[in-house]
Amino acid sequence: MDISSKLAFTAMENAANKATEMNVPVNIAVLDTAGFLKYFMRMDDAYVGSIDIALGKAKTAMLFRKPSHELGDAFLRPEARSYGMENTNGGLVGFKGGEFLFERIMK
Repeated sequence: MDISSKLAFTAMENAANKATEMNVPVNIAVLDTAGFLKYFMRMDDAYVGSIDIALGKAKTAMLFRKPSHELGDAFLRPEARSYGMENTNGGLVGFKGGEFLFERIMK
């Protein structure tokens, strides 16, 4: 099942509202269930250099169905079974901020 434009926009809007509350300008990427970009927002004063990071966090969360930061530790520890995995799938990002929302918003 694909995410509707309305739900994707709502997810983006909620993220923008939270960032505004925190006074942190961010880039927000919302992907569909196949991993393709549905909506993107670069808030005023958000770093241009973090556009790719936002896309990577969203892709990481979508592919593994969990928040991006939950994978970050596994990417960085040589003793971890997933060490180096960030170099797969065209690049993954294990920073905090990528959320897998599909189950939450489809209810």
